[in-house]
Parts: sequence; C-alpha cells; structure tokens
Amino acid sequence: PIVIKPFNTTAMSYKREYHKRISIPYDGYVTYTYPASQSGGTGSVRYSGVAHEDVQVNILVDTDPFDDSVKGCNHHVDALTGSVVATEAAQVKSIREKGRQIGDTVV
Repeated sequence: PIVIKPFNTTAMSYKREYHKRISIPYDGYVTYTYPASQSGGTGSVRYSGVAHEDVQVNILVDTDPFDDSVKGCNHHVDALTGSVVATEAAQVKSIREKGRQIGDTVV
C-alpha cells in the first residue's frame, strides 16, 4: 500500500514538478446513411484536429529515514571523536608520569 505522509519541508526531502502539454493529432472519415423518406443515401465526412492535454506530475521524495540515519552516524562520530581525545589525553598524561619516574630514578 502507498502511505501518504505530510511533506516535511524542514528536512532534506525534495519535490520536483514537471509540466507538459501533450498534443495528439487525429483524423479520419465518418460514413453516414439517411433514410429513403429523405431521398435516401449515404455519404462520408472527413474530420481532423489536434487534441491537447496538460499534464502535471509532482514527485515528492521523503528522505526522512536517510536523514535520521545520518543524524545517528553523526552521534556515533561525535562519540568516537570524544573517545580519541580522551585516549590521547590519557597517553600524554602517562608519558609525562613515566618521564618523571625515570627522571626521579636517574637523579
């Protein structure tokens, strides 16, 4: 089934509109008869023309699920960045402490 949701204009979803006039030429003949009370007979009439129809197609693409997954990735990247910064700080602290210990031992 097709689910129609309100279009979210604040997200990265997008809308495309296409307009076109379609023209279809036609032609042919119509044969007719009329009764004998009117002198009877047959005939034909040629017809031709162009039929026009304006067509509009609106395409709405809902990217909300993708947008939500990007937000989730951003959260994980931020958490990873925080972990890297914390690890680097702990490494710098450890190097300083070990350097002091070595210095105290040598002196």
